[in-house]
Amino acid sequence: MELYKLSGRASGGVCLKCRHYTAGRHCHYCREGYYRDPTKPITHKKACKRKSLG
Repeated sequence: MELYKLSGRASGGVCLKCRHYTAGRHCHYCREGYYRDPTKPITHKKACKRKSLG
């Protein structure tokens, strides 16, 4: 339901263009090369942070 509301009540609940470095059918996890900040909900723009290369 949250994804439906975030889409402006237009999407059927499947994300086609995930934002904020998220991935998955429902943009429910961080894309490769990023990790999840557990203090923020996955819908937050800073929920996924880039992994350091060092």
